[in-house]
Amino acid sequence: MDTLSPSPVLVRVLGGFELIGADGGDLTLSGKKLRALVALLALPPSHGWSREQLTALLWGDRDEELARGSLRQALAELRRLLGEAALVADRETVAFDPAYVRIDAVEFGELGAASQWDRAAALYRGDLLTGVTLPNGAFADWLLVERTRLHDLAIRALSRALETRSGADAIATALRLQELDPDREETYRALMRLYAANGDRSQALRQYQLCRDRLQRELGVKPEPETERLFQEIRSPAGRAARQSPVEEAPAARPAAAIGVPPIPRADIAARRRWPWWAAIGGMIIALGGIALAAWLQPRQASVTVASGSPPSIAVLPFENMSDDPQQVYFADGIAEDLMTDLSRVKDLVVIARNSAFGYRGKDVDVRDMARDLGVRYVIEGSVRRAGDQVRINVQLVDAATGNQQWAQRYDGSLTDIFALQDQVTGAVVNAMALRLTAGERSALARHETASLEAYDAFLRGWDHYKRATPGELLKALPYFEQAIELDPAYARAHASLAMIYFQAYDQGWSGNLGVSAGDSYRRARDHLKIAQEHPTSTSHQVAGNMSRALGWYDDAQKEFEAAIALDPSDSWSYVYAAQALLAAGDPVKAEEQMRVAMRLDPHPPPVFVFHQGMVAFAQGQLLEAAAKFEKVTELDPQDPWPWLYLVATYGSGGKTTEARAALSAFNLIRVQHGGIPLTLDCYYMRGSAFYISPTRGGLLAGLERAGVPRWFEVREFDRQRLSPMEVDALLFGHRIRGRTLESGLEHGASVAADGSAMMFGDWGSGNGRARLVGDGLCFEWTSGYTNCGTVYRNPGGTKAKENEFIWFSHMGGGFPFSLAD
Repeated sequence: MDTLSPSPVLVRVLGGFELIGADGGDLTLSGKKLRALVALLALPPSHGWSREQLTALLWGDRDEELARGSLRQALAELRRLLGEAALVADRETVAFDPAYVRIDAVEFGELGAASQWDRAAALYRGDLLTGVTLPNGAFADWLLVERTRLHDLAIRALSRALETRSGADAIATALRLQELDPDREETYRALMRLYAANGDRSQALRQYQLCRDRLQRELGVKPEPETERLFQEIRSPAGRAARQSPVEEAPAARPAAAIGVPPIPRADIAARRRWPWWAAIGGMIIALGGIALAAWLQPRQASVTVASGSPPSIAVLPFENMSDDPQQVYFADGIAEDLMTDLSRVKDLVVIARNSAFGYRGKDVDVRDMARDLGVRYVIEGSVRRAGDQVRINVQLVDAATGNQQWAQRYDGSLTDIFALQDQVTGAVVNAMALRLTAGERSALARHETASLEAYDAFLRGWDHYKRATPGELLKALPYFEQAIELDPAYARAHASLAMIYFQAYDQGWSGNLGVSAGDSYRRARDHLKIAQEHPTSTSHQVAGNMSRALGWYDDAQKEFEAAIALDPSDSWSYVYAAQALLAAGDPVKAEEQMRVAMRLDPHPPPVFVFHQGMVAFAQGQLLEAAAKFEKVTELDPQDPWPWLYLVATYGSGGKTTEARAALSAFNLIRVQHGGIPLTLDCYYMRGSAFYISPTRGGLLAGLERAGVPRWFEVREFDRQRLSPMEVDALLFGHRIRGRTLESGLEHGASVAADGSAMMFGDWGSGNGRARLVGDGLCFEWTSGYTNCGTVYRNPGGTKAKENEFIWFSHMGGGFPFSLAD
């Protein structure tokens, strides 16, 4: 069914290519490149296509003048066929006039954005430009990204449409969904239910067999427990009787991330211009306990006096390690933090976040002064002594208003009883504060995430690094979490933590540090999250929300973060994640509200919180406030490159050129030390940067341009780093080179013989060909006929260990670091 409105010219690019004139007749185009040009003009980036970009995408293998001539000829042909009014062009840019040209893919996206899922599903006829291919690698890359984006939106449209349909319509929709994504296990379950409801038990069981075989063949995994339970239910006698009685047809409507893990974005990370970059974040704050608590969560003043009518509030200080082994600090911290998490589940009890409470470690501060600083009524102090198989926990509750001890107790026991000891401590604290627990709260406190002491110990070692939240610390946490799940494969919190690390690496662009590609990093995050969701924790909801945000599913992300907050209201990260998602959705005002709550819970936050405060200010054009926040972050964590990047843009926007250049130098130094390359506006991580969130996109680019950031390497300031043809000859010919793109984690390289014959691999392309010098540039020619040329530069500060001593800057766009491999 065609849902498009009548228009002078209709462009259909979904499921193939059609160009239909005002009279309804087919307009025949002369070649693939002309059809590709129409598709590009139909789906422009937010800033539109420049002539230079179009020639690079379609005629990049030709001389510049010849390429421009080819574009002019192609545009003339389009004007002849479509009419002069269809194209809007000047010396720099080219676009379709939307008043004269309608595009099915554009309307499909608009219907999806408006949540008109039935109409969107009806409009999607198939993948973008099915049957249209070009040897030009740049166009193929663009096509892959756009095809994946629309394909993922189609899956979402069909899954949402399925929730509202029944009977034969529902089966047809599910079969279509299955065709688009045959690895989606929820679809098989939906078909099993639908066929069973129609009395077709054999087809229902057949869907289970198809699912089981597909998962084993493609992913090497077994069906999920929910699928197995449904299979057993259908094949049981009661299931056979279901042919004569109604059964549930399809799952009730739930957030996409709750139904299952969001699908992997199959597009290369470099082209994720529609997706945000930083730590994933979304959602809105849920009600935390009535008007009194809402008032308590207002921004904290310099000195806080706890009102008698406000809800009880508490800070759990780090427990002192009294063991003979000083390395047991992680264990004492874990005991204190688990107590903190347990207490946060008690209704109307406000618990200060770990980072701020633990910030008082080793400080000689009067408990009353500390309580006023944090704005709490009670403080818990304690110590842990671990000796062999025995453990002793000392705990005391202090009334901060008077400084008097309210209650104290000592708990001795075997390490094998550690979980029971923790239950005793939590229960005693709750009783001492005269709090009443609901049945649900008592049940939640009685649940433990693992019964394995060894797995718990490994998890705490990893958690000690994880909470520091930097890429380096997350890498250190990884092997401990992996050890924890080896000891207890069902340890949901360990799986959730692994999922978060892999997703952070994917989303923030440091998959290369893990030695895997961005796609592999996402897949690992998805797989761990599936297991974690069997026993949800606040961390698992945070990961699911992050994934939904990265796909642009902001409503689903909000629901996930609400669920995270419900499980652990004291976890300030959920509110910071919420602020970032709201920024991505274009609502910096609400994002600022979320940051206020986070800062109230965490008055002494980690540097990344301050960075997000700067992002909120930058998004609202508050340059002085933004600069102050970013400057503070660079002092707190000078090795984090992204505050430096935003300082460049902030200074540039404010006309502070000298400061902007200094910040740019600092950013470049850090990136090169990490294995990357200097910043250009056309470089890999700027084209795919997740900092391209709605309220900051224009301001970031404008600020960087005003700061003097070059668009690409072929400008005067990089002349000193450019290698001469003789130097390129000596460096490459007769040698092997290799490198890795930091953001995507993808390897690349070539083995070049003395005569120029070469074999390339990785994101340079795979296969045999030749390398040759053309002018002062280096060209790789594949046997397929595809040619990619570029210029070679030194990368000051690069090292052989990081494989980034040199940069090959492709004229198609993008700089690739490499070093000699022999």
